Amino acid sequence: MSFAAGNLDDVGCVDLASRATHKLMYLLRAIATASHDEASVDDVMQTCLDRICEHTGWEIGHVYTRAPNQPDLLVPTSLWHVADPSSFEVFRRVTEATQLAAGEGLPGRVLSTGRAAWIMDVLQDPNFPRRQAAQELGIRAGLAFPVLVGQDVVAVLEFFTSHPHEPDSSLLEVMDYIGAQLGRVVERDRVASALRHSEERYRLLVERSRIITWELDLATWRFTYVSEYAEELLGYPREDWYQEGFWVDHLHVDDRAWASAFCAASTARLEDHQFEYRMCAADGRTVWFNDVVTVVAEGEVPVKLRGVMIDVTAQRQAEGAMRESRERLNEIFQNATDAIFVAAVTPDGRLVYEAWNPTCEAATGLPKESVLGRSPEECMPPDVAEVLTASFRRCEQAGAPVRDELRITLARSPRIWNTRLVPIRDEAGRIHRIAGFARDMTEQVELERQLRQSQKMEAIGQLAGGVAHDFNNLLTIISGCSELLLRSPDIDDPKRRLLEEIRAAVERAAVLIRQLLAFSRRQILQPAVVDLSTVVAQMESMLRRLLREDIDLVLSLEKCLRPIRADHAQLEQVLLNLVVNARDAMLDRGTLRIETANVGADAAPIANREGARSGDYVLLAVSDTGCGMSEAVKAHVFEPFFTTKPPGKGTGLGLSTVYGIVKQSGGFIDIDSEHGRGATFKIYLPALEDRAEQPASMRQAFDLPRGDETILLVEDDDAVRKLTARLLETQGYAVIAARDGEEGLRLADAHEGPIHLLLSDVIMPRMGGPRLAECLWRSRPDIKVLFISGYTHDTALRDGVLPSGVELLQKPFTLEAVTRKVREVLNRGTGDRRGA
Repeated sequence: MSFAAGNLDDVGCVDLASRATHKLMYLLRAIATASHDEASVDDVMQTCLDRICEHTGWEIGHVYTRAPNQPDLLVPTSLWHVADPSSFEVFRRVTEATQLAAGEGLPGRVLSTGRAAWIMDVLQDPNFPRRQAAQELGIRAGLAFPVLVGQDVVAVLEFFTSHPHEPDSSLLEVMDYIGAQLGRVVERDRVASALRHSEERYRLLVERSRIITWELDLATWRFTYVSEYAEELLGYPREDWYQEGFWVDHLHVDDRAWASAFCAASTARLEDHQFEYRMCAADGRTVWFNDVVTVVAEGEVPVKLRGVMIDVTAQRQAEGAMRESRERLNEIFQNATDAIFVAAVTPDGRLVYEAWNPTCEAATGLPKESVLGRSPEECMPPDVAEVLTASFRRCEQAGAPVRDELRITLARSPRIWNTRLVPIRDEAGRIHRIAGFARDMTEQVELERQLRQSQKMEAIGQLAGGVAHDFNNLLTIISGCSELLLRSPDIDDPKRRLLEEIRAAVERAAVLIRQLLAFSRRQILQPAVVDLSTVVAQMESMLRRLLREDIDLVLSLEKCLRPIRADHAQLEQVLLNLVVNARDAMLDRGTLRIETANVGADAAPIANREGARSGDYVLLAVSDTGCGMSEAVKAHVFEPFFTTKPPGKGTGLGLSTVYGIVKQSGGFIDIDSEHGRGATFKIYLPALEDRAEQPASMRQAFDLPRGDETILLVEDDDAVRKLTARLLETQGYAVIAARDGEEGLRLADAHEGPIHLLLSDVIMPRMGGPRLAECLWRSRPDIKVLFISGYTHDTALRDGVLPSGVELLQKPFTLEAVTRKVREVLNRGTGDRRGA
């Protein structure tokens, strides 16, 4: 590195010229020239050694430097001037092996005093450690002077000659001056070295830092410098950055216009500026930069821009993710079906609401404006505030999530809330917020209560069904025995009248049992041709018993009503449920009207009904003068467990059962009701297209049919089995009787002849009727099946519905009923008896 030129002090030169010889002046000029021209401090010092020895005639010159980090120690260097290297080799070796402390030897004295020193004869000087080597070589006089940087000795130059020499004050003065000159060279070298190191550190810092430093020429709007990281970050070679328009061309399309305009406007105003924008990387990535720009101007004219581009993509992405997270959380908060709220715990222990979502508003009737920033005591009724505050305090004291079931009345509506409070701690561990989540459990609690009520009614129904089963068996026996006696010619009139009374009582009891089974929903579905007006008329007396005395029952029944195909028991249940519903809707005196009518296919209710089957219909309408229903209630009235009755007054299953039966029967139901104006339920059921098909009650009676076929009778009740066998045998049938399915199967296997009919109870020990029929169909595929039952679980026969081609005879049955049904089944052709 070249050193800046240094000029000799003019005054000093004049002073020296007055006292020095022409030879010394020449020496000073030579050293001054070396100070300007030489490349390094060592080169300057080597020149000094050479010139001083040359102009003084001294044979040896050498440089000692101060040891690094040891200011009181001098170490030898390899800088020498030796007139005869071979002659002075020993002295040179000794010197390069000798380190000198301050005050030791000739250089040590210079180090300690900071001034030049002269030894006239080193052999006579006791403080000269190299005396032995000097004596062997004939060295006599010695001279040394310091190189000073400020007051610090950084090096010592020593010279030796083979002749004794008196001290020369002029020469010593020149040596001191040369030492000062060399000191300035060392100092400038240090400054230059420090500058080089600083620049190198800065360059490395810039090049290796994760930022882009840049400089741009405003005359061309081209980069004149970009740091290496630009290439690594964006993937473009640095050479590309120096092309015209690179920055603008690689701005994100959405930022190009505004970012370039902002930079140009700020530059024109000579304003340093900072802004964030996006650039497109070579691999398609989008990189966000925060660019800090300094405007460099000459006078009032901007000429350059210098800047630092910091990659803030990760920060932007984190901010975006945080923003999206906040938006999602807010969306959840705003749309959650649960009530969500947050209460701050102030330093003085008060609870103040900070968050209150829309569900909270809807559930409590309190808008957030009236809640936020207030305590429960300030925005809620005292009883509610007391309950909520107590729950908050439990959570605060527990320091952990707390669950509660709170019964609160707000907005005039008592509700049951399942709440969960969660404490939130600050950095110091203090609970400073409590987050709350509440779910309205009122409907669920009510549904659970209704389910328990329904299960209770189900149990009652099972009990009723079981009782009905036993009664049907007894009634079958009584009915059969009375019929056999009535057919005996030996019975006189008084006894016959008694038997008629018995049979009539059995029929009335059978009606009651059917109604009991309709309530318990334990009847097998038996679609049959029925007259709806007849069904209503037969139930009139029972319906009147259901009504209070202050309710009038009015029947308007079509006498020529078209027949329909439906389950008689189900129709009774529909009517019972509708009548009970109407009764409960009339709190005071009222009128209940039941109407039947024929409805043509072109009538508005049929023609406008989407999905209704074509053809004529039969109408069953039940009207009341009760409280009526709102549109909201009508929208849910057929849902299971929906009820407007007080707890304990209804299960909510009545109208849903009606709906299910009507749909199963191929019909539909309409409601005409307004709040306070009563209600009319209109049920439309498809009329039979074949008018010749009439209800069973309208058929003409014939003599009891007879037959000679073989019947397998399976019945677990001994009395019923024996009576039924006797009835069938009197009509000419051959009867094989068994007490259960397993015995029936064994007897069938043992019977070699044909068995034309299986007449079996449905539910029996060990093997029931349906299972027995399946087994018999494998070996006797043509056997016909007739089930008899007084009570059947829905699961006994494929969801309570008989397979196609299989018939059922309900207990109690009469002699006429069993013989006609047996004959009817036997006369029918073989069909699909197993059903789907």
